[in-house]
Amino acid sequence: MQNQLFEQLQLFTRHLNQRLRAATADFSLEEKEALGPLCGTLLKKWVYSTLFQESALSPTNLIQYPGVGCEIRLALHGSFQADTGFLLRMMPVADSTSSHHCLRDLQLVCQNFLPVGRWPKTALFPLLAPKEIRSKLYTDDPYYYQYLLLMAERLHLIRKMPGICSDKYQQNEAACQDFFALPVLTALERLVEETLSVAVVEIETTLQAPARPLSVEDIRSFLSHSYMTDDLFSTAYGNLGFDFAELNEMAQEEHLPPEDEALLSTAYTMGMVFDKWIFTPLGHYLSLLRPLYVLPYGMTEEIDWVRPTLLTGCDMSHEFFSPCNYFSLTSLGEAVLHTVQESPLPSDFPPLSLRDLEALLAARAMAFTPPPKVRTAYVLTVQYANDPLCWKWVEAFEDTPLEELYQSLLSYFGLEGGLHQFFLLPKTHASTTASHPLSQRWTYRLKELHLEENELLLHFPHLQDCRLKISLQLMRQIAKKETQPRLLRQSREITLEEREEFEP
Repeated sequence: MQNQLFEQLQLFTRHLNQRLRAATADFSLEEKEALGPLCGTLLKKWVYSTLFQESALSPTNLIQYPGVGCEIRLALHGSFQADTGFLLRMMPVADSTSSHHCLRDLQLVCQNFLPVGRWPKTALFPLLAPKEIRSKLYTDDPYYYQYLLLMAERLHLIRKMPGICSDKYQQNEAACQDFFALPVLTALERLVEETLSVAVVEIETTLQAPARPLSVEDIRSFLSHSYMTDDLFSTAYGNLGFDFAELNEMAQEEHLPPEDEALLSTAYTMGMVFDKWIFTPLGHYLSLLRPLYVLPYGMTEEIDWVRPTLLTGCDMSHEFFSPCNYFSLTSLGEAVLHTVQESPLPSDFPPLSLRDLEALLAARAMAFTPPPKVRTAYVLTVQYANDPLCWKWVEAFEDTPLEELYQSLLSYFGLEGGLHQFFLLPKTHASTTASHPLSQRWTYRLKELHLEENELLLHFPHLQDCRLKISLQLMRQIAKKETQPRLLRQSREITLEEREEFEP
């Protein structure tokens, strides 16, 4: 059975490598190098996503491990080398009340601060583990390393050395000796208590709420009595004085007052924080719960979602974290939390044969085969006319109607539709206004505008003289079936501006 498990994992790994290479075929070398260390993070959601719509068949449920009294999870490691391409590794990890990988990794991280080490908290993401310990950790997910550092500091296993603006930390040998001598169950209980305490603070800080959305007791009660993530949203909004059911009804409305739109936008931020500080630590790191995403994992869509901010140096929590739909406590989770989940999800399935698994993956892979037809695409730089540092790269096929590009730009820049005008501006023209308005813009396609010689100016008179300048960055031949136009990249300045506006 162990041989079959190894063959299943090898098959999964080959399948993921093929899809990853296909999804990043048009990436620049810099983008691939940036994505490499984040592959484990990127594929974490795939581990808990259903393989078929409206089913609970996820990789964690398909791969059975012949362990007794253990909770099994899949450890993911990813890297990129210019000569060999992306390399993904996947292996089963068994945790129990007698041995736990997270505790082992926590001890390994603390040893890295003996006699002294650096923890630059203000460093740009990702803050990667040192090379000498990265390969030894359960996963090279940089968020996992940051979680371990935070827990080490919270448990006083490392302590900051005195000094002005110092980022030097040292292992607290006495505290480490006492903590790692504890029984595994007791150590996990302390780790969970700190994790939930951090979650409560992070949720309150991120949402900037006038009252505390959740308490540690709220989260513990939720884990014991529920299996639906919506129940956690309901509790948080209820504590803030809102009815979550009414908010769901409000979300169906086409037009809302600005204050209602701002309220609804908190759901996205709240969900990201829930996953980053509750579901991922308790699930992917500690094996205390098993998340479930009800939709199949779309690797191409997920990669397209993270791509625009890969090279900005910004924290990518918004791109990598989203809450699961359902969850079930594992037996280890029930032991650590001292509870029995009242309504657990069914999660046990008969193991599949290798032939069944091959057929399943082949069926899933068919949907991601790129079409053979090669088409010409334009990569356009779209920037604010009055702020050239705020820009986005948008790719669109040459036969894309101008009106379709307009609708995509509304979405990518978060603008309201309404009165607007396109102007065609020769590149030799010195002014930022043009005398060639495109009165029948819906009849034009990009290839008819001769963007090698001209630029476009999109003007919104009703948005305080808002203007977008559109110029051709490059033309290329691509064979992809993704919907165009699509967002390829954006500047750090516009990313920070958007997130400042988006935060409630």
